[in-house]
Amino acid sequence: MGQISPENLENLCVELFGVDLERDRLEILVVELQGILLEIKKLRELDLTDEHPVVIFDPETVYRNSDS
Repeated sequence: MGQISPENLENLCVELFGVDLERDRLEILVVELQGILLEIKKLRELDLTDEHPVVIFDPETVYRNSDS
């Protein structure tokens, strides 16, 4: 994952959320986001091939009739 610049973050905030943040706030957020993105990268690199989920979510369960 590439680096996030305050300018890129500012553009995203304005474009997606309609929020124009001050430069000092953007610089603080960039530092925080870099840490989060690094952790996401680590999670994506985990090999979970042999791991089974604790819970399997089936969204259709809600729509099934329990009487049939």
